[in-house]
Amino acid sequence: MLTTDRMALVLVVDDDADVRASVTDALLAEGYEVAEAEDGERALDQIVRRPPDVILLDLRMPRWSGRDFLEALRHARPARALPYPIVVVTASADIARTATDLGIRHLVHKPFALDDLLGKIRQALTAG
Repeated sequence: MLTTDRMALVLVVDDDADVRASVTDALLAEGYEVAEAEDGERALDQIVRRPPDVILLDLRMPRWSGRDFLEALRHARPARALPYPIVVVTASADIARTATDLGIRHLVHKPFALDDLLGKIRQALTAG
């Protein structure tokens, strides 16, 4: 949960540059700070630079998938749960079960309404 006066930092992880740009523009308009990564490996680099308050994660990416990213993140902290709230953003209908199996509680299906995405981000920030 975000407990300071600053706006939350959202890390947007998606291989589609247009999706990243659209989501980033919408989040900035809502006052969020935003960092971007086009795959899981670059997302880990972003986290080292500045840990996010919440991560928007596409699970299906060609290079380092969202699953690869989650495994690396868990490997870095094996005795703990995921250190950041994660919202999975996906176009795949079958990904809900995969997300649940990975311990993800927040899911948004593409195409999504901006209000739905913002609601999930707020929910993830509040619930952790």
